[in-house]
Amino acid sequence: MRNYITFLLSFIISFQLYSQESKISGTIKNYYGNDSLTVVIFGSQNPSEHKIPVSKKGEFSFSYTSEGTNFIKIYFASQDFILSILAPHETLVITADYQDLSKSYTIKGPKDAELIQKNNQTLLSYIEQMNQKQMIFKQEIDSLENLKKQYVLSTIRNNPSSLSALTLIDMIDVNEHPEIYALIDSSLMKAYPNNIVVQNFHTNLNQMTHLQIGSQIPQVVLNDEHGNLVSLDSYRGKTTLLVFWATWCRPCLQEIPHIKEAYEKYHTHGFDVLSISTDNDIARWKTFITEQPVPWTTTHDSDKKYSQMFQVTGIPFTILIDAHGKIIAKNVRGGTLLEYLQQIYQ
Repeated sequence: MRNYITFLLSFIISFQLYSQESKISGTIKNYYGNDSLTVVIFGSQNPSEHKIPVSKKGEFSFSYTSEGTNFIKIYFASQDFILSILAPHETLVITADYQDLSKSYTIKGPKDAELIQKNNQTLLSYIEQMNQKQMIFKQEIDSLENLKKQYVLSTIRNNPSSLSALTLIDMIDVNEHPEIYALIDSSLMKAYPNNIVVQNFHTNLNQMTHLQIGSQIPQVVLNDEHGNLVSLDSYRGKTTLLVFWATWCRPCLQEIPHIKEAYEKYHTHGFDVLSISTDNDIARWKTFITEQPVPWTTTHDSDKKYSQMFQVTGIPFTILIDAHGKIIAKNVRGGTLLEYLQQIYQ
């Protein structure tokens, strides 16, 4: 009798557990990976995560017991997932594409699970339609923007000496059309040299385009330690490093070995250096270069003319210039100089 009761209790417990079992199964189309399917069950404060093997045919099956209805999340990659709902004793059958679970899946099962799928597909359809509309709208806006730009460019080109050009110029990118800015500047300065607005435009343009990458380096004429005039124009045809420095500047002195290394390696290829001292004490500068000579020409900016022109606010300040006098890079220091020269002379 006792054995019978024990058997009966075991049967009842097993039946109750079976009745609470939830099952997820399905097929993953185009499955060619070795990765497992992850199923996360949100049934408590701490969701449980399960790794489910998938056959070579893309088939999978997973059962679990739960006391209540749970949200479940199914995925290979966490950003591409299926979200559904499953209650005890319910079965969920999923079909999806391995490449895009969230957009391709279909579900057969409980009403709530099918409703989530319907909501997801409907919302995705709206989102795709919105994206298409936005793309068409963007194309139309871009087309109008281009027509506006062409009108502005044409009007300025045809009327460069008109003050009205100043009301249009801000619509043009100076980096994209520097020639338009230069055209207005030269034309208006010739037609209205005393106009304050034109003068301000001229000043602002010089500041805006000053020392930009690709811009022409201004002329430099200074005396070397022997009093000989040295012109930066005489370096045309060479890649040149212009260096602002001072004898009292420790970072400047630490930079000299790097410059020497580059000079020794690439001077025969056409690389040269022109250094400009900003020392207030000219005698100290001359003594320094006599005691610690460098193989390139050194000059002195006695009245800080070029320090101001090049807007030097800290030293060492370097400018790498190509053979045509155009700026390649600024503040090129350390191993970066060698990297630039290697690209130029490779």
